[in-house]
This record gives sequence, structure tokens and C-alpha cells, in this order.
Amino acid sequence: MAKVPALRLFAWTFGVLLLMHVLVDHLQLGNWMQSNQLTMLLIAFLVGLVPSLSSE
Repeated sequence: MAKVPALRLFAWTFGVLLLMHVLVDHLQLGNWMQSNQLTMLLIAFLVGLVPSLSSE
């Protein structure tokens, strides 16, 4: 049973890293991210919150 949560965690981590790669490299959002650090913190919080809400 421990493999299922680990697989979900891997999938979320991989998905977020892939999304960040696309956003930063292909859409050139690096400068926006540096100037909007509070917004990025909120987005990171929500990304971390979604998996915990879906397990309830």
C-alpha cells in the first residue's frame, strides 16, 4: 500500500517540475516570477495543498 502514495507524490512532483520547465523556458516567465515572489509563494502553497485535499 505504501507504493500508491509514493507514486502519487512522484507524479505530482514530476508534473509540477515539467510545468515549471515549460513556463520558465518556453514562455520566459523568469522575470515575472522574480518580481512576483508573493504570488509564486501562494501558487506553491496551493500546489502543495491540492494533493492533501484529494486524499481525504
